Amino acid sequence: MRVSRVPAPPSPFPGINIQTVAKGAILHRTHSAGFRPAEFNPCKGQSTRFAPFADAAGRCVPTLYAATSREAAAFESIFHDIEPTAPFKTVRLDVVESRSVSAIAPKRDFMVAGLFAPDLKAWGLSRGELIDTPKSSYGQTVLWAQAIHRARSDLDGLIWTSRQCDPDQCVVLFGDRVREFRRPRPHRRQRRREPLAGAQEFRPTGRHHDRRLRLPASARRRRSCRS
Repeated sequence: MRVSRVPAPPSPFPGINIQTVAKGAILHRTHSAGFRPAEFNPCKGQSTRFAPFADAAGRCVPTLYAATSREAAAFESIFHDIEPTAPFKTVRLDVVESRSVSAIAPKRDFMVAGLFAPDLKAWGLSRGELIDTPKSSYGQTVLWAQAIHRARSDLDGLIWTSRQCDPDQCVVLFGDRVREFRRPRPHRRQRRREPLAGAQEFRPTGRHHDRRLRLPASARRRRSCRS
C-alpha cells in the first residue's frame, strides 16, 4: 500500500462515526511487564501512532492500547518493527521476556471513533496517510488522536483495522475518560492472585495474567498476519 504524507487534522473537526466496544468484550494486550494488565500509560516511553498527547488544558491524556486478538496484540507490539522483507524475522529474547500478555474486558460499553476506510475517506484520508505510515510520521498521526479527543468529550478512544494483523482490530483508550478498576487485596489467609483489572469499566476475564509471550503454534497457519 502506498504511504503518503500525513495531512494536518481539520479545525473544526468534521463528523465522527461512532463504534461500540461492547461490555464484556475480550481485549488482548502485550505490554511492558512493569505495567498492570489494564494500567494506562501516563505519557511515558516512546511515541506511538496515537500517543502521547495532551488535552485542551495541556494535561497528559494517559492511553491504553489493546487488540481484538492475542495475535494482533503481539504483531502490533513485539513484532511491530520487523520489516516484511527481512530474510530472518526474529525478535531478541530479552525483548520478549520484558513483555506481559493480558486479557481484559470493559465493564460498560465504550464509545470509540472509527478509523476504518469509509471513515477516513469521509475526512479525505487514506489508510496510507494515517494507519499504514512509518514510525517517522508519529509526530503527525498523534495530532489526529488529539483532535478527535478534543472534538468529542463523550468518546472513550479510537478503533481501527490492525496494520499488521488484519482483519483484527486495534483500540486505544483515553485514560481521562476510562479508568482502571483494581480488585481489593485478598484477605491474608486467602491464596494470593495476580490482579487482572480493567477500566471504569474493565473487569477480570478469569484468565491468568501470563508474563511470557506464548503465541499458539498454529497462529501462522490460521492467520495472514504480516510480520
